[in-house]
Amino acid sequence: MSEEPDDHIAPATNRVRAGTLLLANTDLMEPTFRRSVIYVVEHNDGGTLGVVLNRPSETAVFNVLPQWTKLATKPKTMFVGGPVKRDAALCLATLRAGASRTTCPVCATSRAAS
Repeated sequence: MSEEPDDHIAPATNRVRAGTLLLANTDLMEPTFRRSVIYVVEHNDGGTLGVVLNRPSETAVFNVLPQWTKLATKPKTMFVGGPVKRDAALCLATLRAGASRTTCPVCATSRAAS
């Protein structure tokens, strides 16, 4: 009896919560989420909000959110998300030690999650 690579992967659970990474099943062929890696920002009875981490676009951050350009890390490009709220932008950020949301130029004008 040979071992398959999947024999060493823990089974999926239904416990999705903020901070979870969702990896698309290899059988998923729906183009929006095929081969996607999604970081869950928020999950509740109303739905799930996440950021697709592996789908860069050719649109520069500067073209959409010029005030974020100095704060963005490479590749300084927008990433393509899911099929909902295509006219909205969502970012992940880490504040430097000692920084506060009130002094962060992006956080001060945005809805920041804890």
